[in-house]
Amino acid sequence: MGGNEYDSASVALILDVDNTLLKEVANTYRHHESVQILHYRPAPASLQEYRNILSSPPYPGKVIHYEAWDDDTIISTVVVRPNFQKLLDGLHSAGCRLLLVSANDEERTKAVQQQVRVKGITLADWGFQIVPREVVVPVARYKDVAAVRAWARLEDSVLGVVMADTPEEFTNLSPADHVVGVAKWDRRAADAYLQTGAVVKLTTSCMPKL
Repeated sequence: MGGNEYDSASVALILDVDNTLLKEVANTYRHHESVQILHYRPAPASLQEYRNILSSPPYPGKVIHYEAWDDDTIISTVVVRPNFQKLLDGLHSAGCRLLLVSANDEERTKAVQQQVRVKGITLADWGFQIVPREVVVPVARYKDVAAVRAWARLEDSVLGVVMADTPEEFTNLSPADHVVGVAKWDRRAADAYLQTGAVVKLTTSCMPKL
């Protein structure tokens, strides 16, 4: 959790993970140079959901982006939004506090933090912290920004920049919080990038000046 090394930060990025930072893609892309592989052991309930999907009959649009090994490990193929690299350079040089928020399985979020690399550096080494899922999502669907700020011990004067493809899912914002809606980094966008190199526009609303 937050400590003295963060006390001087005047800006905190509250970054949603799925469809904002990264997207899971079909296993057929696993050898693509832009694809990264996550290894993690999800909670039993999540693991069972994964196994149920694997064993279900094929249907139009069904995409398998992971493998489930006998030791209960999930192997997942993901691609990071490519234009996130430039944004991260600016945020890091500005001394921003970096917070990951997700409603997904906590072991998966931990794998994202510890294994996903941007410019060859893990998100953990960039300085990203994981806000616990029970803090982020105290009730179904909605992500509580006030709870995130309290967990991170952000002073009222700290600008909170919430970046997500679904900004409507974030609630309890303070006057110090600024929501940046980003274009969805969904399967269509990720597939187009892997196949053609096409990159979707990052933001659909303005970033504050840092």
